[in-house]
Amino acid sequence: MIFSACGANKKLFHKILIQSKPIKDMNIKDLLPILIYDDSCYHCSKFASIAKSLAGKNILIVGHYTEIGKEIKSEIFPKDHDSTRMFWFVTDKTAYGGRAGILPLVFFILKQKI
Repeated sequence: MIFSACGANKKLFHKILIQSKPIKDMNIKDLLPILIYDDSCYHCSKFASIAKSLAGKNILIVGHYTEIGKEIKSEIFPKDHDSTRMFWFVTDKTAYGGRAGILPLVFFILKQKI
């Protein structure tokens, strides 16, 4: 399903990206890999939508400010860490933040395509 930037409500654009599978009461290891992005930023939402279109259902994409995103971040990061400054690509071994997460994200997408 493709939405143009002019046709979709920009504030609700991030809700399109959340997958419909139920993930409550699941272990975080079952959800990996995860892309956590700033769902209040329009450009970040566009980045996440491109990642979603390329990765398909292989990556769980959630926003920083969603209930699921807050729950996942509370399990991964320490309480005094501000994780909302950048996007995060979380794999089973590492959490890559910001620019450091672009290459692992691209490699994961390409690996799934092969």
